[in-house]
Amino acid sequence: MQETRLDPLPQIIAGTGIKVLDVAIRYEVMGMSPEDIIVALPHLNLSQIHDALSYYYEHKSEIDQDWRNALKKTATANGEFVLNGRLEKSRALR
Repeated sequence: MQETRLDPLPQIIAGTGIKVLDVAIRYEVMGMSPEDIIVALPHLNLSQIHDALSYYYEHKSEIDQDWRNALKKTATANGEFVLNGRLEKSRALR
């Protein structure tokens, strides 16, 4: 069996262009099973999905922090901000 190689930052599954975070979000946030993820991302195989999830759990705090930072940047660009853990629209844009 060929070992799935994960490229360094931003944690891309080698040869696919798919981020580990994309797989982790589908599994953790959307509640998809590995088999469901294969349907959504048919160019991945089950081994690659399990490898990506394993990598995610080994580096969860760093990957989650990168995701939070990306969400904040996106929110700021859209005129939104986080207040008490909730995404709010800037009053100027309401």
